[in-house]
Amino acid sequence: MLSLANATPIAGGRIDNNYFATLTTVGQPVGEFYLLQQEGIFQTPEDVFTHAYQGPNVQAGDVAYKDISGPNGKPDGVIDNYDRTFAGSPIPKFTYGVTGSFSYSGFDLSIFFQGAAGNKIYDQVLTDIEGFYRAFNITEQVATQSWHGEGTSNTLPRLSWNGATNNKMPSTRFLEDGSYFRLKNVQLGYTFNKDLLTHMNISSIRVYVSATNLFTITKYKGLDPEMYISNNSLGDGDRAVGIDWGTYPLARTYTFGLNVNF
Repeated sequence: MLSLANATPIAGGRIDNNYFATLTTVGQPVGEFYLLQQEGIFQTPEDVFTHAYQGPNVQAGDVAYKDISGPNGKPDGVIDNYDRTFAGSPIPKFTYGVTGSFSYSGFDLSIFFQGAAGNKIYDQVLTDIEGFYRAFNITEQVATQSWHGEGTSNTLPRLSWNGATNNKMPSTRFLEDGSYFRLKNVQLGYTFNKDLLTHMNISSIRVYVSATNLFTITKYKGLDPEMYISNNSLGDGDRAVGIDWGTYPLARTYTFGLNVNF
């Protein structure tokens, strides 16, 4: 972003009643994520006591956030909106595609690989299924790997209704690498020898099978890393790209076909 009217940053991507996930400002990419940084999980009451203040109900097992700044621009011993910082862009550093075609003795094969790298996705769905603040289903990971005593986890907090206010704050806890590599399309065909078709008054016959979105390699834990923008944030446009509210994934499809020319 090179300039803004009155140089006023623009928030986007509302993910809670009073919180937005992105901030567009001069010198940063459009719609860059602007979040608290998760430092880890408080392991003991002493950790909570010696850390920057996060609220009266925070205790061992809750998420610890990094004290980055205060009203004067320096760490002030309190975790609040001043401690939010730019955490990555939803816009890939590069996208790419690779195509290839091969043929041999009547057989033909075409493939198309496609992917993106260097972008982040805010998995808003995780605030519901791992935030533990409503009576929703939870993931197996949360049920089995959440903090339940000193040293048990430094990434997933305790399962607690009271702790959810702190633990589901918009933060890098829910920010993931959105890079992926996908076999977008592959088609295998066979064209019958013309000599076999002469007596049938047919000039050519080709049969084929194709598949789309056959496999995807990604570290993203959501439904589909190839999501762009959700209906929840359509009005924000590019300021809310990369916020995943559970966007329906691209389907894997298989097609069988027959081409006959007379």
